[in-house]
Amino acid sequence: MAVYLITYELHLPIAYNAFHDLLESFPNATAVDCSVLIEADATAAALIERLHPHIGAHDSLFVCQIGRDWAGVQARCGNWLDERVYG
Repeated sequence: MAVYLITYELHLPIAYNAFHDLLESFPNATAVDCSVLIEADATAAALIERLHPHIGAHDSLFVCQIGRDWAGVQARCGNWLDERVYG
């Protein structure tokens, strides 16, 4: 499985329960506000296809695969990411 960074900006005053429930259905860790790391057996494009229907027309969403070269300051996901990237 691969690790993906998903970042998003949600602008509408609506409930995004389905969006957050879908994110939480994967093994995940919050990196920083509005950024989540997930472990998935899918491509970035496939994840966008699954998540996009659950956000508004003016919201934004970005997905990219994470590799071994990463760094963070005050990121809450360091140990979670190390376990998945380095085993």
